[in-house]
Amino acid sequence: MLEYHGWINIRGQAYFVEDDNIDEIVEKIQHYINNNNWNNGLMSLYPTNGEYFLHFSGFHNHNYSAPHVTLFMEFIADVAQGSYGIVYLYDDEALDIFENKFKVLVLKRGGVTEQADPFLSPYFPEVEDIPME
Repeated sequence: MLEYHGWINIRGQAYFVEDDNIDEIVEKIQHYINNNNWNNGLMSLYPTNGEYFLHFSGFHNHNYSAPHVTLFMEFIADVAQGSYGIVYLYDDEALDIFENKFKVLVLKRGGVTEQADPFLSPYFPEVEDIPME
């Protein structure tokens, strides 16, 4: 199962600009969301106090959805280079350095990086008890 939870503050640039084409940027992001299959999760893109925020989370039966989350973050990094946020991913099928660990995708200054999680990892025993055999 793939579990993910994320938030992003949508911004056109990494500095304050009164009119940074935010409506056009939000329209592109909404178009991306509408044209991709996000039916196993929650997605909310909304304005508040003059800024746009995106919250999303979901559970998918298999980890083939992980690239979609990463590609989505990279898309936002490209169209809204001042955006920042994080998404936590846990893949119970991971066989790489993130086995039994949450992966954190960090979005800032037009890029996305993978980071190790210091709070909820290792999943067993930090989040759940180790299964009894």
